[in-house]
Amino acid sequence: MSHRPCAIPCPNNFLKGRPLSALLAGLMAAALLCAAPEAQAQEDRALAAAPAGPVRYVIVKAQGQGVNAEEAEQEALRFARRLAAKHYAGLGGAAALDGSPQGQRILATHSTPPMGLASVSTVVLVELRLRPLAEPPPQALALPVLQVAVNAAAQVLVEASRPSEILVALDSGGSAEPEILPGGSGAVYRLAPGKPMRQALPKTSAASLRVLACTGGLAVPAAPRNVDEAFAKARPGKSRPATMQGVISECVEVETPLAGKAGLAKRSMRAKGSESPVNMTGAAGREAGAPTGKDMP
Repeated sequence: MSHRPCAIPCPNNFLKGRPLSALLAGLMAAALLCAAPEAQAQEDRALAAAPAGPVRYVIVKAQGQGVNAEEAEQEALRFARRLAAKHYAGLGGAAALDGSPQGQRILATHSTPPMGLASVSTVVLVELRLRPLAEPPPQALALPVLQVAVNAAAQVLVEASRPSEILVALDSGGSAEPEILPGGSGAVYRLAPGKPMRQALPKTSAASLRVLACTGGLAVPAAPRNVDEAFAKARPGKSRPATMQGVISECVEVETPLAGKAGLAKRSMRAKGSESPVNMTGAAGREAGAPTGKDMP
C-alpha cells in the first residue's frame, strides 16, 4: 500500500533529533501568537466600554486681513489658532489643539468692505476642540473642571472649579429629543466655586446624564433635535462686540452613566430644583442663539 506525503511534518520526523527545550520554546511562541489577537480584541472592547472622558472646547475671537473676504477669513482662523496655542502654552501650545477637520467650527464671521485700496478685514468667532487631557488637569493651568455625581436621593450634584454657566441634559442616545433639566424648562445655572448645584433627577430611561459648562456663558437653543445639537448651539453663548481678539470662553462637557440611578418620580414640567436657573428669555436674562455677523464689530 502506497503512502501519501505528509502536508505537515510528521510527528516522528518533527521530534527526531530536536532537544526538549527547543520544542517547548516553539510551542510557547505558537501559543503567544494565537493569544495576541484575542488579547488585543479584549483590550479594544474594554476601551469601547470605558466611559468617555471630559471633552473641552475654547471659543476664540480673531481678526485677519486679505485682498478678499476669503483670504482675510483664513488669516483670522490661523491667528485664532495661534491665540489659542499661546493660551494653552502649559499644555504644549498648538499640540493641545485637535488638528482634525472636526476640531474647528466657525461660529460667526463678519467682513468689512474695503475702503479705496485698503485690504478686507474679517473678524471670526471660532470654536476649537482640545485634545483629550488627563483629568483632573494641573491646577496651574486654571482649566474649568466639573465634578458630577448622582446621590442616593436621586439628586444630581454638579460643582465647577471656575465661575461658569452649566446646562444639564438627559441623553437617551441617537436622535432622541433631549430633556433639559429642570423639567425641560430650557434654563442654565450659574455656578461659583464651592457652591454646587443640586437638582432632583426625574424618572427616566435615559442612558446618561450630560453636563456642559462654559466660562463665557451659554445660550439654550429652541427645540434642539438631540443633546449634541443643544450643546453645540449653546457653547457660543452671548456675543461680545467689545472683545476684539482673544479667548472669550472655555467649555468642558462631562457624561455620566445613569444605569440604575433613575429618579423616583416624574417631575412636573414646571418643577424647579434647589438652585434657581437663569432666565434666558426675560430682559435681565441672556440672549439666546449663536452670535451673528451683525452682532460683531
